[in-house]
Amino acid sequence: MPSPHLIIDACCFINLCASRCLVMALAKDSWKYWMTDVALGESLYLRDDDPENPGMLYKVQLFAQERAATAGIQIACLESEEESDWFVRMAQILDDGEAHSIAVAKCRGYRLGSDDQKALRWARHPDVGLVTATTPEIIRHWVEEKLVAENPNVIINNIEKYGRFIPRVGTPDCDWWNTQKIV
Repeated sequence: MPSPHLIIDACCFINLCASRCLVMALAKDSWKYWMTDVALGESLYLRDDDPENPGMLYKVQLFAQERAATAGIQIACLESEEESDWFVRMAQILDDGEAHSIAVAKCRGYRLGSDDQKALRWARHPDVGLVTATTPEIIRHWVEEKLVAENPNVIINNIEKYGRFIPRVGTPDCDWWNTQKIV
């Protein structure tokens, strides 16, 4: 059985914030959400409707630390030599946020939440061996566990609009995601 602990990177966090139901979902979720301090620091902006230009979007500051705290996301820092070693190893091939997230997930037995294809490939590599989850998988979990009140198509449209995320073909639950948009 996969760990109930899921450490999400910046791209995944931004997408979940864009859903506009992060706090509601995490309040009832049996999964325990984490971010590293580095990934949190990389979560800077989100898009929102421009009140002065209807139909247009503009970038707004995410205030990631406050959003994470409100949603109950725990913050992890590298705590051991083993985590530091894994970070250095992963940082040679990935951005710091993804490298930090993989290091913590690997050493603590957590799952990794990411939409970064390169990070996911490395996380699933036999030498690393992490169980992973993408934004579509997390949203499907929220919907199937009835953690959110909104229809899936509303959540998905919010993520696509405000997070500018569309899953690549072949991403786990990409087909589910696309069929939910039609409903």
